[in-house]
Amino acid sequence: MISAKLKLNTTPEQFAQLRATQLAYRDALNFVSKYAFEHGKMSNKVGLQDGTYDDIRARFHLPSQMAMLKTASLAVPRNATKGLIKLPSTYPPQ
Repeated sequence: MISAKLKLNTTPEQFAQLRATQLAYRDALNFVSKYAFEHGKMSNKVGLQDGTYDDIRARFHLPSQMAMLKTASLAVPRNATKGLIKLPSTYPPQ
């Protein structure tokens, strides 16, 4: 695996746009996670996408590819840890 660490030299406007995108992506992850817990701790990528895609696009103004990656990125870790972690039935906290 090859990786690189880059430093972006941005204008204040570019920084604000990047930060807004980061926050929207984070908020979309939280939205999908909450949806998954409200629907029986759903971890099916297709089910999560069907249930949240339109809302992610409308509510968080993310482009299509980011909306699809968000549901997939949540489904993979939930499937990988399924059965390993026992969360209280009230998780996530209200």
